[in-house]
This record gives sequence, structure tokens and C-alpha cells, in this order.
Amino acid sequence: MDEVRYENCKFIDCVLVYSGGNGEAADCAIYPGTQWRFQAAAGRVVETLQRYGWSFSFGSEPPEEPIRFPSDAL
Repeated sequence: MDEVRYENCKFIDCVLVYSGGNGEAADCAIYPGTQWRFQAAAGRVVETLQRYGWSFSFGSEPPEEPIRFPSDAL
């Protein structure tokens, strides 16, 4: 997801890799089955937050509608 601009994309049953760099997603949707992989700086942030009791869950039931990716999310 880093250093790329995505526009009008549908992320379906794929792995999105984010390292903490700049990127842009405009009018994109994330569908059930898509996974996130956080590495480098982004991975260290997730690991640190987990050490302090934070947990990350996207639910066990897939949403009926895709999750809209905010244009300013990255």
C-alpha cells in the first residue's frame, strides 16, 4: 500500500501490505477475505500497541457491504 495511489479499486480476497509509508486510496472498497499485513514501521506500531493491551479485530462475520476505504486513510 506504500508509495502507490489506488483509485476506484476493489480489494477482494487479497493481502494488503503496509509498511508505514505514504500512499493513497480514493473510492476503494475492501471485501471479505482481504487480509492486512503490517511490516517495518507499521508492524512495530502494531506490536507496541499489542504489548499494551490493544487488540485488533475485524469481526468474525463478513459485512454484507464492502468496507469503504477513506481517501485520507494512508
